[in-house]
Amino acid sequence: MNRSKTALILSMLLLPSAAFAANPPPAANKATPPNPADTVFTAWDADHNGSLTQAEFRQGWARLQTRMQVEQRLRAQFQHLDTDRNGTIDAKEYAGVELAKKAGTAAPMSRFDLNYDQKLNFAEYVGLVQTLAPNMPAPAAAPATGR
Repeated sequence: MNRSKTALILSMLLLPSAAFAANPPPAANKATPPNPADTVFTAWDADHNGSLTQAEFRQGWARLQTRMQVEQRLRAQFQHLDTDRNGTIDAKEYAGVELAKKAGTAAPMSRFDLNYDQKLNFAEYVGLVQTLAPNMPAPAAAPATGR
């Protein structure tokens, strides 16, 4: 599959159609930001030959699916912690973050509050998980439930 055809397919898969309507093409005199489809194509093109083999596409697609599943789990955790449903985790809600409790004094909320608004938005929460989760011991395997 050639680069331009694959980039078009990737852009259709990765960008919701509303994004096209909400983001008109940039003016000719402005620097154009990188096309997300080109970025994905480059990452998936393991041999950097300008085309994707079926194996490269499958591997890239599998990685994308895994990332989407992880993001869904993180969003569910974030929503669970956001007890007042305002889209952020405040200091009171932060007290319930198990990763932070286990990290103790090494994980004050201010460490992850990148915009200094005394609460964590989803991106800041992801940063917290990325920082603290690798330092936590692996959880014991859950017993099989037979489902």
